[in-house]
Amino acid sequence: IEALDNLQKEKKIRKNIRLIKTKYIATPALFGFINPVILLPDIPLTEEELLYILTHELDHCANYDLWRKLFLELLKALYWWNPLIWLAYKYTCLDLEMDCDRFTLEQLSPQNCREYAKTLVELGAGKQIWDAPLAFGESDGERRVKALLAWKPLTIPRKLLGLCAAALVMCLFLGTP
Repeated sequence: IEALDNLQKEKKIRKNIRLIKTKYIATPALFGFINPVILLPDIPLTEEELLYILTHELDHCANYDLWRKLFLELLKALYWWNPLIWLAYKYTCLDLEMDCDRFTLEQLSPQNCREYAKTLVELGAGKQIWDAPLAFGESDGERRVKALLAWKPLTIPRKLLGLCAAALVMCLFLGTP
């Protein structure tokens, strides 16, 4: 698909990512470390929906989210008895998805942000995919959609406030006792 090639060039992803439509999944997902594949459900999708999905999944690839999730899976395997690891896993997966949603929103025009949220809901927000590495509709759908609808681009004052807060935290925790 031409859109996939264009997005890969735009995001500087050198790997050849394949698209596969299958009836065995309910929501789009990214699989594969060496040869990544974007799996799409076998349902009719508009060009805009496909563009949103590809942008979202390629953002996962560009951010190396599959490798992060592999690290989390290894932690879960090593510390399976620790409930804090399971909780950290859940919230880190949600953070990965919301971070990817934020990257996708930054690339969309303001009028397309609501369409993106609508696509997320239609394609299975809230459906928990059984151990899917990274799926478009994975994780806590309600939180993701609320965050999408409340999203505003970062302004310079907000960025400065964030930097000041980070500097303050660093000073408090990295200083000598």
